[in-house]
Amino acid sequence: MNVKNKLRELNLSYRPRLSQNFLRSESMIQRIVDAADISETDVALEIGTGLGILTAALEKKAKKVISFETDQGLISQLP
Repeated sequence: MNVKNKLRELNLSYRPRLSQNFLRSESMIQRIVDAADISETDVALEIGTGLGILTAALEKKAKKVISFETDQGLISQLP
């Protein structure tokens, strides 16, 4: 996913005051998930859902993912 294009498509922008960081690299997402050592019995907690890219990867490994987002623009776009 091209994050810049997706944000533009949704008429959203990066908000530094919220310390937003958007993952763009599939290999980095996989490294994070692997480092978390999540099993199918785990509940994962994600702070800052963003566009849901990491959330989707966590959902493939964990029993359940609880995710929090404070940016109302992003919240309205999440599935």
